[in-house]
Amino acid sequence: RIGYRFLSGSGYNIDVDENKMRNIAYALVTRYHKSEDAKMFMKSVDVSRVAALTRVVKIRNITDTDVLEIAINHGYDDSDDPTRDATIPAVHEIAYEAIKLSDMMFEQEGICDFDDMIVQPLRLNLPVPREFAGTQVAMIDEVQDLNEAQRALFFRTINSNVQIVSAGDAFQSMFSFAGADADSYDRMMEMMNDHGPTVEKGLSVTFRCALSHVVEAKKYVPHIVAHDGAFEGSMTVIEQDHIQDYLDTDKTSMIIS
Repeated sequence: RIGYRFLSGSGYNIDVDENKMRNIAYALVTRYHKSEDAKMFMKSVDVSRVAALTRVVKIRNITDTDVLEIAINHGYDDSDDPTRDATIPAVHEIAYEAIKLSDMMFEQEGICDFDDMIVQPLRLNLPVPREFAGTQVAMIDEVQDLNEAQRALFFRTINSNVQIVSAGDAFQSMFSFAGADADSYDRMMEMMNDHGPTVEKGLSVTFRCALSHVVEAKKYVPHIVAHDGAFEGSMTVIEQDHIQDYLDTDKTSMIIS
């Protein structure tokens, strides 16, 4: 909603297409290779993911080197793959072209996806909508999952007098696929400290887990505590080499996390 307000408030006639980057990637890949086989489809998926990740991490002044680094860091680089069709550019090269084409489509036609709503206000340095001028308290949740663009847009929206209330858990950082850093929680804390005096309070009691699970979790998160009414529970540890054996059984009630 915030990003949309930035765009609409700046006079852009928005046409939302949530599949925009995916369609761009597929069109570019098939331009180099007319086949519509599964390999080409998967390459277009990789291209769209690399392009989307690069945009929310780097935001502006993106270079082909930036895209290559993102592709390598997230396991999408295929430039050295001996099975790759040499007539088709590597994933990061097509992703770089996709990013430029996506920005052009937004600027010329107003076609945007949800990443555009976060990235374009920052990339184009759009003015803050007047409706946010009276904000006194800003609340934000799951800060460990924020990427660079999301953090930047949040602080771009508020002024220095706004009180921030945030919630997050550094031990639950798992949104690397969406551009979040493993240290996203710490980076958010640094930005909040720059914004003003900050008080950090813990929520150590879990109401989700049985006692047996909390005992295991304490090996990684020493401060976690089970609530008073937690039941004993049970846990079976499956070695990584045997996970497939369990998946091949007819048990449908097992949860692996």
